[in-house]
Formats: sequence, structure tokens, C-alpha cells
Amino acid sequence: MYLLDTNALLIFLKNDGTEASLTEETKKLMVSESKLYLSIVSLWEMSIKAKIGKLELKKTISEVEENCYQQGIEIIPIKSSHLDETVNLPLFDDHKDPFDRMIIATSKIEGLTLISTDGVIRAKKDEYGIDLIW
Repeated sequence: MYLLDTNALLIFLKNDGTEASLTEETKKLMVSESKLYLSIVSLWEMSIKAKIGKLELKKTISEVEENCYQQGIEIIPIKSSHLDETVNLPLFDDHKDPFDRMIIATSKIEGLTLISTDGVIRAKKDEYGIDLIW
């Protein structure tokens, strides 16, 4: 079972707001997987990035959410156990992004492999103690 990072969701939904790319193998896996997950934090991150001009959305967040459900992506709410896990994650000078930390914590607590193109997460996946594909 897999948790989509925000960038993976944008690629999956074919939004042009990201320049990153997933491997062809990962794209095929995402299409064939019967159940994908997304943290509600990703929708929050998208709304903030859209507001500050870092992401151009073609749909409203509500429409993105509906599109997720139509694609069989289950949205995971923020749980107190996820918040607890963020405290346990190592804090690196070059990686303090609160959205990434919540997504990583969600991945750990829910036992999901994270799908992400984020190079910093990839470089620190062992320190975070997560399984990651891109």
C-alpha cells in the first residue's frame, strides 16, 4: 500500500504545477494499485502553495479532493499519532518542511510506502525510517 506525496499526486492527476517526474515503473504501479492513500496535509499544502503563487491549480481543492476519490485514492485525516511521530523524526537543517514531516510521519504510522520525487526525502529516507519509491 502506498502514500502519495503532494508532488506524486500532482503528477498522478496530470497537473502541470510540478516539474518533477516519477519513474515509469512507479507510474505503472500507481495506475495498477487498487488502493492509494493521500494525507489531507497534501491538499492543505497545495492550497497554501496556490495562494502564494508557487503552484498553479487548474481546479479548486474541493475538485482535486473529488478527483482523488474518483481515482480510488483514500484521504487520510491528521491523527494525533501522526503529530506524535513528527516529534520523533530527526530534524535536519536542510529539511524542516512541516508538510513533508507530516507526510513522512503518516507514512510511518500507517505502514505505507511513500511515493515521492522529493530529493531531500529520498536522501534521508533511511534516517526517517521509511520505505520510499519514486
